[in-house]
This record gives sequence, C-alpha cells and structure tokens, in this order.
Amino acid sequence: MFKKITYIPWISVALAGWLWSAPAAAVQVDDLYVAEVLVASQTSRERILAARQGLRTVLTRVSGDTDVDQEVAVREALKSPQDYYFQYGYEATDKTFQVGQEIVAAQVLKLHFEPSSVAKLLRSAGYPVWGNNRPSVLIWLVVQTESGRTILNEADSSEVAAALLEEARRRGLPLMFPLLDLEDEANISVTVVWGQFHNQIEAASRRYRADSVLSGRIYQGQDGEWLGRWSWRIEDQWVSFDSLQIHLSDLVGEAIDRLADKLAARYAIASSRGSVWVRVEAVEDLDDYVQLSKYLGDLTSVLDVYVEEVSGTEILYRLSTEGRVEQLVELIELDQKLFLLASGDGTDSRLLHFRWLQ
Repeated sequence: MFKKITYIPWISVALAGWLWSAPAAAVQVDDLYVAEVLVASQTSRERILAARQGLRTVLTRVSGDTDVDQEVAVREALKSPQDYYFQYGYEATDKTFQVGQEIVAAQVLKLHFEPSSVAKLLRSAGYPVWGNNRPSVLIWLVVQTESGRTILNEADSSEVAAALLEEARRRGLPLMFPLLDLEDEANISVTVVWGQFHNQIEAASRRYRADSVLSGRIYQGQDGEWLGRWSWRIEDQWVSFDSLQIHLSDLVGEAIDRLADKLAARYAIASSRGSVWVRVEAVEDLDDYVQLSKYLGDLTSVLDVYVEEVSGTEILYRLSTEGRVEQLVELIELDQKLFLLASGDGTDSRLLHFRWLQ
C-alpha cells in the first residue's frame, strides 16, 4: 500500500497531561456481506431467485440506500447474482411454507458475497460504500398491550424486540437496548417515553454514549393494524413521524429504514475522489507507526496511503480518498484512535492535524 518508505529516527517523548471529551464510539458490524433468505427447496431456480434477493439486501445494507436497485447497473447485476457470491449453504429452520396444498419446511439459504465485487459494483453505479464501523443506535420503545405499557430492555425476548433486531440487522445498524436498572428508573419512565419528552430522553441516554437515539411508542389497533409514533436524534436534532402498518415487521422496518437512510447520508462515503493530507503527532515508536498506518489504510474511504514527511514524532501522510473530508473526519472520530487538533491551515481545508491516542 505504501508508495514511499521512510526510515524513522524515533525519539521518546513524554506526553503532558491533557483532557478531552470523547465522542461516542462506533460499533463494528460483522457479516455486512452475508445474506440469509428463506427458501422452500434447494433447486437451482429457487437459489437464483433467493440470491437475487440476498444481493439486493447486501447492496442496500452497504450503500445505505433503499433505492439502490433502481440504478441500471445494479438491475443488470441482479440478473446474475451468482457472479457476486463465493459461498452458499443451507440450514434448517422451524419455519414453514405453504406450497399449493402442502406445508413444507423452510430452509435458510446463507450467501457470502464478495466485498470487493459488491463495492466495485456500487462505485461504478455511483453509490457510496458504507464500511463496517457503524454509528450505534440506542432505542427507547414503549409497547402497549392489554396488560399495560412497558419499555423494552436488553433482556427482552418479545416479538417486538426480535423484529427490531432483525430489521436493524437487515440494514446493518448496531442496536442497543437500555438496561432499565436503578439508574435508568431514576432518570426515565414509561410516561416520558410514551409522551416523547425529548429532553428527558436525551438526558437518560447520555450514560450509553450512543451515536444516535431512536424513541417510540407502538400499539395494535382494534382492527389488528399496528400504529406507532417515532422520534430519532442525530447529534442535537430530533425528527418525529407517525406510522401505520398491517404487520409489526413493516412498522419497525419503516422506522429502521428512515433512520438508516439518514445515518447513511451522514456516514456513507460518496464516490468522489481526491487527496487529503493528514499530520499525526505523538507517533513515538515503530509499533505506533505500524498501527497508525494500518488503521489509516483500513478506513473505508481511503484508497491508498503515502508517507510524505517524517519529523521527530510527527508524520505527514497523503491519503488518496473518496468522499468528502468532513465524512472522513467523522469516521475517524467514531473510532477514537485519533484526536482532531486542527482542520485546515487557513488556505487548504484538506489538511488535517491529529494526535495519535493508541
């Protein structure tokens, strides 16, 4: 990856005490390129149809765009989904399908798609590629049933909790439920969440240091339909909306989709390319250099890493990137490995100055 190799005269420097307020940490999401689709048989025709659905799911998850399959290049790719996966297998489930008059056991077709091929397809179609470091989402949700209203917690195994986790997994969002321990009970209540009192919800959320907060209330109407009111907070702004769906999965899926679309617009990487200069201080030894260089090279938006200059414990890198500089900074801040000291030198906004924290 490195186009220029420099031998570094390491100097041991003692760091002075310095305080900083860390932002919330991103969560690494596994299996972004794995899709699971229920099938009724192992025929090649059904596998192709399921693989098409699986590829569509992965493309949406990685691009962060629910309309990704409307692009011509993507529609063409969906005709031959076998070109994009390298492994598949079947697993038994406790679910069933009705095929004609017969009830048959459903199986899960698990497909492993090739990350580089998927990323290449998205970039060629002009879509962003959203890496596996994803912003965490804390959810406060009150569910009303015949027995009353309750807030979902991390130990909940209800149908609603399962639906939320499944929809979040579909979009690649790391979902967190509150503990509802004594501290939570002192800071929040069913009434607060049901009434969508955002200031109190935000105060109770601080201990979890989530990147975004999703709050809601849901209940089932007299005709069996599901109704909900949702609010989410990204940074300091709250957005609210109402929803009505026939099925529970569609109700929570709509909320997850809307939030995922907003988060992707902020964190997914646009396809425009350029160069960014990154000066990093407090790189004290060879181990720091190796870890830092690998970290920069592994960032989703970074295509190549070049060492331009070494001065004591400071290194100037030139990064070949895609996307906006602001998005690169936000991705780095999510990881908490580098602390931003300055952005721009008065004439060039693509010069960033960081301190290495590892």
